Amino acid sequence: MNVKIARKATSDWMKKVTLENKEWNRKRVIRETRIATDLWKKRGPVLIAQIDGYIKKASANGHHGTYAPSAINPNGDPIIWLDETDRPIHYLLMDYYRAQGFTVAEYTPIGLKIEW
Repeated sequence: MNVKIARKATSDWMKKVTLENKEWNRKRVIRETRIATDLWKKRGPVLIAQIDGYIKKASANGHHGTYAPSAINPNGDPIIWLDETDRPIHYLLMDYYRAQGFTVAEYTPIGLKIEW
């Protein structure tokens, strides 16, 4: 096998793998969007009502950010930590509160901080 044939084989293989990767990513995004949409219908209103309660309580106390009970601090933590099962709707929840005019910061792995 000479160099010219090896380069061609490598180039062909890279083109094939790149196309397969693009297709796999497209299917992954479609699958994740479907899962997030289904979960948003079930858990979205519950989480929104819960977080709205945190916002009202913080506003009544004169704060400009949420304080939600967490496993680390049951009295309140400025970061709202979501359950692992709510991971698919993490970004949808942040987008919802941004559309409402709040400043939302993302915390890894699945947390958010809402300020106004």
